[in-house]
Amino acid sequence: MERLQRLNSQSKRTEAIEEIMSLKALPMSISDEALVVFTYAVLSYQTKNYDQAQLSFERALKLDSGLKLYIYFLQAHLYLESENFRDAEKKFSAFVALKPPRQLWYEARYKLGLLAERKKKTLALGLSTFSICRAKVALQPKSSTSHLETHWC
Repeated sequence: MERLQRLNSQSKRTEAIEEIMSLKALPMSISDEALVVFTYAVLSYQTKNYDQAQLSFERALKLDSGLKLYIYFLQAHLYLESENFRDAEKKFSAFVALKPPRQLWYEARYKLGLLAERKKKTLALGLSTFSICRAKVALQPKSSTSHLETHWC
């Protein structure tokens, strides 16, 4: 395990992933296996292999729910980076509900605020687009077949 930490801190992620793959073959306790899978998930996340990271986070969570706090935090960031804003908001909310350490709590609340602001702007943009479309339709001359026509913007 110390070798994994050293490899990761030296940014030799490829070597660390190979080391983790070799560790998976060894017999180990469930909590050790969860830690290995979690480390693999983190390295996958750092190398932007988001699908593999997500699968590994889910597997680590099933193996050891004691990692839930860290997994939710990293999953929320994973969703944020892959622009899955709805799931990011859900994970940040679940993370905050677990009462994390203060600094992480503040970061999660900040990100939730940014997501809420983004949602508010998206909604405002949608409403303004809808208003413009309504105005265009209202300006269309009425014809005898207008009830059959659909006006799209």
